[in-house]
Amino acid sequence: MWRPAALLALLAAPAAAEDIASARYDAPTTRYAHGVLGDAVEWGALVMTGRSGQVFRLTLPESRVFEDTAPRVVDVDGDGDNEVVVVESDLSRGARLSIYDTGGLVAANDFIGRPNRWLAPVGNGAADLDGDGLVEFVYVDRPHLAKTLLVFRLSGERLIQVGALEGYTNHRIGESD
Repeated sequence: MWRPAALLALLAAPAAAEDIASARYDAPTTRYAHGVLGDAVEWGALVMTGRSGQVFRLTLPESRVFEDTAPRVVDVDGDGDNEVVVVESDLSRGARLSIYDTGGLVAANDFIGRPNRWLAPVGNGAADLDGDGLVEFVYVDRPHLAKTLLVFRLSGERLIQVGALEGYTNHRIGESD
């Protein structure tokens, strides 16, 4: 005999995220007039393709964009399944580094705090820098203003800063890379 509570629990259980084979941005938008990457067009959606070929689409709210050149497909937590590392900007709070999988937001750090403030990932944005088996995330915070290289680690649903070096940049205004 079926027990309604058990059936509801099964239906409400979140589906496991699928391993991501590739990702791209979609839904070009001009709703965020920053242009740090050389044009006025940013992205409103992230399209991820799983290893099975299934396509997952994540659309940001109107108050946010992906202010980035390309999503970075990386296994950020060492479980063998890829996630996607992106630069996500809020129209009133600036940029943050965010990690998504096919189930949605996995983790993020805080937004910089002001509009038109951006961050530039270093390389693919994620690597084990100290050989401890954990992935660190590296970007230059406001490469045209603060010029600070920041290092973060994943801690639950947050990216926690674990290092900083001042006086670095990896981007010129208007360049797409």
